[in-house]
Amino acid sequence: MHPAVGNLDGDERAEIVFGLGPGSRGWVHIRNDQVAGFGNLPGTPAAGGWLQLGWAAYQSANGTTWPAVGDLDGDGASELIVGFGTYTAAGGYLEVFNDLTDGLTHRTWARVPWAAYNGANGLARPAVSR
Repeated sequence: MHPAVGNLDGDERAEIVFGLGPGSRGWVHIRNDQVAGFGNLPGTPAAGGWLQLGWAAYQSANGTTWPAVGDLDGDGASELIVGFGTYTAAGGYLEVFNDLTDGLTHRTWARVPWAAYNGANGLARPAVSR
């Protein structure tokens, strides 16, 4: 398991995002903050606090997820960045999702700008600083 914390819903309290290991088919699980009893975060795209990466080939090949959470656009709610890992076809990609106020929808793809690395390994473990 690969946990990350951050304020996805803009309420000033951090949620917990659980990235999962090999065979997880690109899923992350999101739990609400302590005040909400760490229950499933309402409003996630899949029922029960689940969100899946948008790359079907990666989902079926491996699906390891490495989440990071941070307010990339300065609106007070954090975006979710998920790195791909432990599969050479991961290709150095990250998927960026909007914050919960925007439905945790796909925002953009990012990629490590080093072709040799992306082709040989491509592991991407994002980090965000305030």
